[in-house]
Amino acid sequence: MQTNTHAKLTRAIDLLTSPNEDRAREAWEQLWEISRPYLLRYLSTWLHNPDDREDVIQDAFLRVWTFRTRFRNQGEQAWFAFIRRTAYRCMVDMRRRYVQETLSLDDVEESEIAGITDVADSLAAAMLAHELYSAADILWLGLSPQVSPQTRQVQLLAAQLYYLHEASWQEVMRLLAPSGVRVDRRTLGAWLSDTGVLRSLCYHELYYSNDRLAGSLLQLPEPYSEKQMDVLVQYIMQGLNLDGLPDGMSRDEAWLILWRYRYALPPNKILQRTDCPYQAEQMQVLLERLHQQLPFRQRMDYLLSRFEQTPGVNIPDVLHEAGLWQRLALQYCYHDDLSHVDIYERMAPAAERAGYCLTMGMLNVWLSNGRLVQKLARFYRQWKGVTDDAT
Repeated sequence: MQTNTHAKLTRAIDLLTSPNEDRAREAWEQLWEISRPYLLRYLSTWLHNPDDREDVIQDAFLRVWTFRTRFRNQGEQAWFAFIRRTAYRCMVDMRRRYVQETLSLDDVEESEIAGITDVADSLAAAMLAHELYSAADILWLGLSPQVSPQTRQVQLLAAQLYYLHEASWQEVMRLLAPSGVRVDRRTLGAWLSDTGVLRSLCYHELYYSNDRLAGSLLQLPEPYSEKQMDVLVQYIMQGLNLDGLPDGMSRDEAWLILWRYRYALPPNKILQRTDCPYQAEQMQVLLERLHQQLPFRQRMDYLLSRFEQTPGVNIPDVLHEAGLWQRLALQYCYHDDLSHVDIYERMAPAAERAGYCLTMGMLNVWLSNGRLVQKLARFYRQWKGVTDDAT
């Protein structure tokens, strides 16, 4: 099979630049078929949304077809390097367009548009370099920019061990020893009461990606991998018997959880699906029950109980400022591509328990016209030492 694929690939690469357009198109389609799985794996490092990965692959192959006469056949490895570079450029272009669309130009003077566009380019590059979310953590969670990423990870681990796993100070220091970061009793105490570290802990506990939330409602064992969820979807869509679902949960209920929470499909869109097993009233009853099972109140209650038992924790500073909630809103909006209604559904229960007054109006203000993104873009450029008029 591998020999056949290799021969097919070699022939397709050779025919891509054929003057016979029919042969060239057939070769191009074969290259698409063979190269698509490779590009999906490659792009998954940067793009978490499957639709984004598909869009980039489509753009890349359209670009290959448009400029096929410039391609020079230098073998199989050279082809994969070529298509990888092409996909990367398409990915950067996609991010740039996305950020430029998010950064509202409606109220910007014409003379400032070039600067805003430059900000968009910087922000797009940061997203691909995995720096954007680090900047967001510093800006809204209050983590120290002087602390290295490795130390920030160790700080978070220390807080998780102490507050979530209820390990003693001595046990935490013993478990952190292999990290290479020196931690004494005084340092650990400072970390465990640091506002930024505690906000970071809250953020990681309260943020539920689509896979994590669907897995939680399906009561699957953590961690929930994308591959595991894909297999579950395949079984459900094919109507196969499932093992491992909670007692009393039907295949139809699992189907609804996946479409509503993994794919964030609105109820009206779910009802429009030809394979939807529910009538509107039936589905509404089930969705209301699922809403009561969302984990956010429970996680917030547990965090509060642990903080209240620890001297030195300033709960209002940690939970009553906007930073934590804006960081969550940013992630849900721009990473998970959720609607404002869905974001509010995931944030409001925890905010209420924490004593933070979050309203739908506030959320709309944060997310409309790219306000959070513009603020993050300005901060990112300042963080990197860019001090032009665009900041």
